[in-house]
Amino acid sequence: MKACRQAIVSSALFGLMLAVAGYLLAGLTGLSALNSGSLFATGLMLGTLAGAGWIGHRSRRAQPRAKAAASEAQTTDGNLFVGNLPFETDEQELRQLFSPYGKVLAVRLMRERRSNRSRGYAFVELSPADAGKATAALNDCDYKGRKLRINPAKRER
Repeated sequence: MKACRQAIVSSALFGLMLAVAGYLLAGLTGLSALNSGSLFATGLMLGTLAGAGWIGHRSRRAQPRAKAAASEAQTTDGNLFVGNLPFETDEQELRQLFSPYGKVLAVRLMRERRSNRSRGYAFVELSPADAGKATAALNDCDYKGRKLRINPAKRER
């Protein structure tokens, strides 16, 4: 979002600079017979379009790195993030939920430090092939009145 705002501001500033330059150039060259307001507006429009094209070119050039970083962030080791869990769910229930799709290696239910109450999400570890099957079967599935969100877990930073 911040990059988008920066792109819009940069494009507008580039357009404004081109418009002022066109306006001053028209005055110096004696083209003042033309309507200076329309000349300024045309310069502003052309500058904004040129700025947007230049910034768009820069952002497209940076996209492959962003995609590579996003793909590296997801693991293929079978560690799954399980979100939107009912707060009364415990580790044993999660083991039972995921066991039809393969051997559950580990379950870590996240809890609040002070109250020890569930935070509504967990990490479940399966073999990579079993994790794919479990994700396909259980993502967006209704569990105790809530739609589960299951994604590959991202590595710790």
